[in-house]
Amino acid sequence: MIVAEMSTTESSAPKGVTLWDRVSFSLARSTVRGLARLLTLDGLYWFGKWFATLEWLINYKRRRRFGKTLKRILGDVSTSERRRHTRNHFIRTRCDKLFYLIFDRLSPEETSERFTIVNRPLIDDALARGGGVYVALSHLGAHHVAGQMMVSLGYRVAGVRDAREGAMRRFVQDKYAKRNKDRVRYFFTDTFPREIYRCFEDNFVVGSAIDVSRVRGDHQKAIEATIWDTKRPVLVGPMRIALRCGAPVLQGFIISRPGFRYVFEVRGPLVDGNVDGRTPAALEDAVATYARNVESFGQEYPCHVSRI
Repeated sequence: MIVAEMSTTESSAPKGVTLWDRVSFSLARSTVRGLARLLTLDGLYWFGKWFATLEWLINYKRRRRFGKTLKRILGDVSTSERRRHTRNHFIRTRCDKLFYLIFDRLSPEETSERFTIVNRPLIDDALARGGGVYVALSHLGAHHVAGQMMVSLGYRVAGVRDAREGAMRRFVQDKYAKRNKDRVRYFFTDTFPREIYRCFEDNFVVGSAIDVSRVRGDHQKAIEATIWDTKRPVLVGPMRIALRCGAPVLQGFIISRPGFRYVFEVRGPLVDGNVDGRTPAALEDAVATYARNVESFGQEYPCHVSRI
């Protein structure tokens, strides 16, 4: 769930995706889809697990980078624990990418049976009131998968994404948005807020990752929080917009399970849309709770860290 300017015609390419990107991603999608038909989705997962293990064995630079991140999250761990968490990180990221490449080619039955929402009434009750709901995400897990999974369950989803997002995600998101024009909206972080207000007015689930490494402009408002003994900015602009629309602010984490099965864990509300949560104290409390939840989730699922 991420912000981006989408193409308006079927023939136009998504912004930031070259002709070579489109050709290579199309070939990759066809190959992965062929493997899924040959091996079944469960078989494709085991293929991805095997391939990721080879990556883990040979990519020592990435292993080292993840090791530094793991130490920041868990402190000193045994060699066997470090190897296990690192290998699981390689497996999770590779299998998430395989699934994401062909997600839009799967039937609703194939996707919905692999997706579970924990505390789903938090979302459904908010949408029943109208005015939408905002889900604060973090750089833990494949939240881009969660957004598309929710669409498969019938939700209308809008996402705010980083303008530097990779070409593969742009390519697949563009394909998916064109097939679900009434239920999917993506924006870049520099999109004019009016478009986001409209998403809440249209009763969308709006989400974005707000644990940024740095604030990139005066238009981005943030409150500093301590996460794993490191102070970092947490964006509060999306929360403010949601609260002005009367939408509650929730927090979400996506858990990748074996066999391309995903659990979307919803927590909160960080701030209830029925009360005035725009005061500095209310937002500071929300950010503090958000940071504690990020820490606890990361310690429980260290392999889900997506920024190393």
